[in-house]
Amino acid sequence: MFNQAKVPNVWVITDGGLESTLQAMALGKQLAGSNQLSNTFKLKTATSSERLQMLPAILQKYLIDWSASRYRGKLSKSRKLPWYLSSKEPLLSEDDLSPDYIITSGQKAIPAGLHLSKSNTSRKTFTVHVGYPGIPFINFDQVVLPKYEANAKMAALGPLAKQKNGIITPAPLLDLFTETDQTLTKMIPESFKQNFSSVVIGGHSSICRWYSEDAVSLSNNIKRMITRLGDHVVIIFTDRTPELVKSRMTKQILEDTNTNIKSSVFIWDTTKEPATTINKLKLYENIIQHSQRVILTADLDYACAHAVSKKYSSTN
Repeated sequence: MFNQAKVPNVWVITDGGLESTLQAMALGKQLAGSNQLSNTFKLKTATSSERLQMLPAILQKYLIDWSASRYRGKLSKSRKLPWYLSSKEPLLSEDDLSPDYIITSGQKAIPAGLHLSKSNTSRKTFTVHVGYPGIPFINFDQVVLPKYEANAKMAALGPLAKQKNGIITPAPLLDLFTETDQTLTKMIPESFKQNFSSVVIGGHSSICRWYSEDAVSLSNNIKRMITRLGDHVVIIFTDRTPELVKSRMTKQILEDTNTNIKSSVFIWDTTKEPATTINKLKLYENIIQHSQRVILTADLDYACAHAVSKKYSSTN
């Protein structure tokens, strides 16, 4: 337990993605000693700009090192974002205290974390990246990633033994606490409240390839869940879901001649959600916890572990 007189200031910076935010918040809550955001525990959403994303990750790092020197010592004064960062939500606010810890997750959030840590000269900020960063670990004070991810991705950075400041965990970081959110009861139709299943959709990746044709096949399986099991289904499009997959699945389901299928499906696109990142996260966790069953595409490795932890913990 943290001494209340010495509660650290913790900033969690993510790209707004479900998986990256969930695992970063799992660590942030432990460091902050709280499940609730506060003046000393902040969640910030920021990504690299489209222009910066055109460069390799290591070049992005060097460019930020050079550019951040102009902002050094101005972290609490400058509210304008540099050209290499993008954020839909305010990155800095008037009540922000200089952070003791900056936790980043998601490769697009790394530039924001590097910028804020290098701009801060009022105190030493300890930086932690959760997940595979794509650049040498030495650029952070600590990197935390699960063993399965280290085994699959570390070859690009060389032997794991050379990454001295890495913590390899047997399983991904998980947070078993779920805050009740009344938004869920207002969002889904009344008929869904008795029981429903969730289908979480990811996207194509180098280690898990699937295409729009597979999306059509998945839509047909969802229809079978409705017609044969009498199920209601909440489909969740994540930040990883391509627009083509979204349109194919939506068309396949909503244009079906069976009216029962249309009334038994609710589609939630998290990327078009106007709510803040933290409210989107609360809603997602409540959907998972209240689902009768959860189906996820295989590319969502962390979301799969997260769903298992939520369903298991809610039955004990």
